[in-house]
Amino acid sequence: MQLLSNDPIAFARCMLGHTGWLGRHLLRSVRVSGLDIFWTVTADEASTTAELFGAEMALANNLLALVQQYIRVQSDRLWLEPDFTGERAGERIVSFRLTSCAAVLLWLVIRLLHRLWKDPQLQPAAKA
Repeated sequence: MQLLSNDPIAFARCMLGHTGWLGRHLLRSVRVSGLDIFWTVTADEASTTAELFGAEMALANNLLALVQQYIRVQSDRLWLEPDFTGERAGERIVSFRLTSCAAVLLWLVIRLLHRLWKDPQLQPAAKA
């Protein structure tokens, strides 16, 4: 633990590297199922609503594609609806189930502890 007393910034970087590894593996073990999104898009004018709907649809598709690169997502309903009349303004529903295997989480914690134990920067300094 000489690194902690000599250079706390280097110690923080070392720990961040280990927890970043844990976070990446943890994300792979998570599964989102039953994703249900209902989102209305409303603006003052019909043309503005149409433009806003297109922009939000593109954003939703890109965000979903980005999330699916790291997490398994199974969606039941993804519904983005333009509301030209304003009757359903602000209606938004988002629900989902988030699951992960306990054995995978336990394995990841054990691997993290092992990595920390073997890290040369975290070993006691050798006595001269």
